[in-house]
Amino acid sequence: MQSDRGGAMVAGALAAWFVVTLLSQHPRRKTERLRDLLPGGLIPDWRFFAPEPVQHDLVLVHRTVAANGEQTPWRVTTPVSDRSLLHLVWFPQRRMEKALHEIAGELLGQAATGTRPWTSHHTFVLCRDHVIRAARREPAGHHSIVIGVQFGLLRRPGEEILLVSPFIPCTKGAAR
Repeated sequence: MQSDRGGAMVAGALAAWFVVTLLSQHPRRKTERLRDLLPGGLIPDWRFFAPEPVQHDLVLVHRTVAANGEQTPWRVTTPVSDRSLLHLVWFPQRRMEKALHEIAGELLGQAATGTRPWTSHHTFVLCRDHVIRAARREPAGHHSIVIGVQFGLLRRPGEEILLVSPFIPCTKGAAR
């Protein structure tokens, strides 16, 4: 009898904790005070809804320039993965896309503020090195010597160009 009452109390407390946790995840911040009910972070702060949900894909593209000055057409550096039902549960390829969104947001913010040259920002260096590595993995084709690369950020759908870098010389020490 005593153990039934104790089990019911534990089950009731866990059910109440679960309901309060779910309610505190609502995107409206009015539910934040629910978290104050239990001290010490006992009500986790998981957000099921992003405060600013992504409504488009960002695509990193690049082109190369050969020693003779000829430029290749723009090529996709980081393709956007096609979605499937399995991706609701398991989608490790999405990490690259999420990283690109974070890097692009910082890079675009830096380019917009103009407080310092955006080409000296650490996010530019990340994009530059990634593009140089991707360009080195490509077959040379009729370009025997690639002397530089250029990258751009596109927003899909619509292929809106957000940012284009200057041409970057490909030196032996760049992007190892």
